[in-house]
Amino acid sequence: MKQICLLVTTAIVVLSTSPAQTRWQISASGGFLTPSFFGDNSSGYMIGGTLFYEISDSLQLSFSTGYHRWKENLGTGGTTFRTLPLLVGLRLPFQTGWISPYLSGELGVHYIKREYTRKNYELGERGLYKLVSTNPATESATRFAARFSAGVTLAVYNGLDLDVSATYDRIAYEFADSHPLGWVKGSLNLFGIMVGFKYEL
Repeated sequence: MKQICLLVTTAIVVLSTSPAQTRWQISASGGFLTPSFFGDNSSGYMIGGTLFYEISDSLQLSFSTGYHRWKENLGTGGTTFRTLPLLVGLRLPFQTGWISPYLSGELGVHYIKREYTRKNYELGERGLYKLVSTNPATESATRFAARFSAGVTLAVYNGLDLDVSATYDRIAYEFADSHPLGWVKGSLNLFGIMVGFKYEL
């Protein structure tokens, strides 16, 4: 985590002293997401903000953060997830006039908080597990993540663009599910649709 913060700080300092022909931009957006881990997944929402540094007309450096929240029904009475991403990456816009498609990729971390009902089992007769108690529980973790996006910006006013995108976040994540299988390992996948505005500073 310290290395990521140092990388972001160094990049901002270096870019701030670069020639004036390059430009900073900022965007804010919101939308809905669909998680995919296992079980019965339900949709949630996401908000995000990104600071862009325009290296050239076809390349931008991005610094992104945001907030994701959703619930999942895993047979445990419901699980609530919240994540806070911190990502650094590149966006490749394809300038075609007032409408500009783009692709982007980012790497970083997600701070994850999980609230759920813990179910405690013990081995019963005939080798079968039986439920003996339940209690609320909270788990937190910080995990490596990658985000890939495809979208389009549409010029609305001088320096202001409408930004519509589809996103995919892949988070290296594991947690203790509330059943006899114990730890479940894998990647948490978030699919989202975002709508917002991008403004040239």
